[in-house]
Amino acid sequence: MSSPRRHRPAVILFVVIAAVVCLLMGWWQWDRFESSSGTGQNLGYALQWPLFAAACVWGYRRFIQLEAEAAEEEAVLAAEQSDVEGGAPHPDGDAPDATPQQMPTPRAEFGARRRRSGPLTEIPADFLPGRPSPSAPEPAAAGRADPTRDDYNRMLADLAASDSHQEQS
Repeated sequence: MSSPRRHRPAVILFVVIAAVVCLLMGWWQWDRFESSSGTGQNLGYALQWPLFAAACVWGYRRFIQLEAEAAEEEAVLAAEQSDVEGGAPHPDGDAPDATPQQMPTPRAEFGARRRRSGPLTEIPADFLPGRPSPSAPEPAAAGRADPTRDDYNRMLADLAASDSHQEQS
């Protein structure tokens, strides 16, 4: 079941312009490399820009492939939904034994097809380091006086008192 491809002239034009600009930038960097002030950095950029152009084209092609897969997935889902609702008879002539909740979903089938490395597994609990827990201050540190902090707090209290005195006047 293949869905018709949608052509988007604006997106195609954007990809073509982006690829051409990347190729022109590569040519410009190559000219800079060949000049008397050219460096290895210019050579690196001259080789990178064509890769950027290829990435533009590849990205567009991948976008089209993913869009086609999504459309196919939706079509299969709609077809199965109409089958479940009674739109088509069961191949055996009987009502299907499986309820819609028991039937495999097309998304699961498509996801399994995309996964090449096998089934997903859960990450073990001890794989990542644990989160730090907030610890209470040490009792010795809590009882110890800090003269600098005490002076600062006294200064803040004096400022607050003078501000409230000025506001009342």
